[in-house]
Amino acid sequence: MISEVTASVLDEAATDSAGDLWFISNPWAAVPRDPRLIHIDSNGAVISRDRLPESVSPAFPEVSSFALAASSSGPLAVVAHHSHAVGRGEYFDGADFVLFDAGKWGAPVKIARSGPEYKTLTALSDGHFLAMGDQSPMVLLRLDPAGKVEWSRRFPANWTLPSGARTEHGGACVLSSGYLVPWMHLMRIDESGKVRFQTSFKGWNGVVASGPSGSCAVLYSIGTANRNRIRFDFKLFDSSLKQKWSITIPVASYVGGSFNLASLTNGWVIVTDSDAGLGEVFMAKYDFSGHTVWSLTEKSLPRTELMVGAGESFYLVGDNPDGRESSIVMKGH
Repeated sequence: MISEVTASVLDEAATDSAGDLWFISNPWAAVPRDPRLIHIDSNGAVISRDRLPESVSPAFPEVSSFALAASSSGPLAVVAHHSHAVGRGEYFDGADFVLFDAGKWGAPVKIARSGPEYKTLTALSDGHFLAMGDQSPMVLLRLDPAGKVEWSRRFPANWTLPSGARTEHGGACVLSSGYLVPWMHLMRIDESGKVRFQTSFKGWNGVVASGPSGSCAVLYSIGTANRNRIRFDFKLFDSSLKQKWSITIPVASYVGGSFNLASLTNGWVIVTDSDAGLGEVFMAKYDFSGHTVWSLTEKSLPRTELMVGAGESFYLVGDNPDGRESSIVMKGH
């Protein structure tokens, strides 16, 4: 399935219980400045392009960015993070939570004032949500199904770029990177926010995804002898964060290249830019034992903006080389 969508996209998307894809069009698009919630069904048809309410998308000079997640009970949740610029400085102005259910927007709920940048949202297994704030310090917020903050946890200011994946009983694995140092930190928290297990390892930046029996899979970048090139490692940790296996992705990437990881019901799919200069993309599927199901290196695939799992399938959204304000949506398995 391949579809063209007249919208550039952010780096987060969600799939619902029907396997449909949802994402928010880019608020930085030049014309028009009008972010929309895009709904694409499992056959590739664009179902709707709903305008976001002004309450979570204020007018310039305020700028909003968005994260979204689909709850197990059905509604789609959106976190809108607001900021403004003065000179070369950017100031974070807080974040709102809003539900989208049965084609209607709910009332926004203020979840944060000025402080970290809330750009990641994870739907938890008990119907709650985990909002993650980046930069000075890293903050985790557990939200009930209506967006009320149940607890807030602060972590060291040098923990950055958080990524989250749900585990059983409302818990989560959270991965973060060290600020300007090659250091990764992985922790597993329970529904009360208590850190049950944690581990660290060398790396620069990464993303975490759910696995079977409470395990967590991590894709992250490592250095090479060539300072312009990086490698990616793919690891699986069990429910107590003991490493089960580790794979080095066989194709190197350029520094600054994109990377994505999606959790499926029968494994994971990864995508990395194998050669940003030539436009090549490396993609592979791995089973739960770390064995390669299939892999390919393609120049014809678009540069990946985002990827998200949907059962045994996945959606890949990439740049459309023929249109600045459009994207290509692909579905695979």
